[in-house]
Parts: sequence; C-alpha cells; structure tokens
Amino acid sequence: MQTNSTLEKPAANALAATIAGHPFVQGMKPEHVDVLAECALPTQFAKDQLIFREGDLANRFYLIQQGRIILESQAGDHGTVAIQTIGRGDVLG
Repeated sequence: MQTNSTLEKPAANALAATIAGHPFVQGMKPEHVDVLAECALPTQFAKDQLIFREGDLANRFYLIQQGRIILESQAGDHGTVAIQTIGRGDVLG
C-alpha cells in the first residue's frame, strides 16, 4: 500500500525541478533553492482574477511560469491604472 508521502514525492520532485529552472533562482545555492521548493505550492489563477490588493499583507510570492499579470494602482480620481505587465520568468510579490 502506498502512503500519501509516496504518492506526493513525484509531484514534489517535479515542482522542485520547475523552481530550479526559473530565472529568479539562477545563481542561488542549491540548498536555498531546496528551501524554496519545500515551501512551494503550485497555484493557478483564472483570467481576470484578483491576486491581491495594494496594501495587503505580503506573505508570499509567485514565480510566474506562464501567462501575464497586470499590476494596477489607484490613481486618485482616475481610478485604477495599469502600471506594469509581467509574465513568464518574472516574480510577483
């Protein structure tokens, strides 16, 4: 009988390999990449989904693998204004 940890090991290894290949971690010591991989959770967001608001608690960051994220800011009477677009290979948070 397989335990949960046995079933999760291939997925954890795949996630660790994905993180190790991300431009953000290039040049980091392997033990630091391992720490990131141990804390990592794969996450997906739907199109137009709000990830966080300006001023929210910053308790995580995202290594972008695919897609685009538009960073917006409140501009007084002008409402919300796009200030940057980030995508694959970038970091959010």
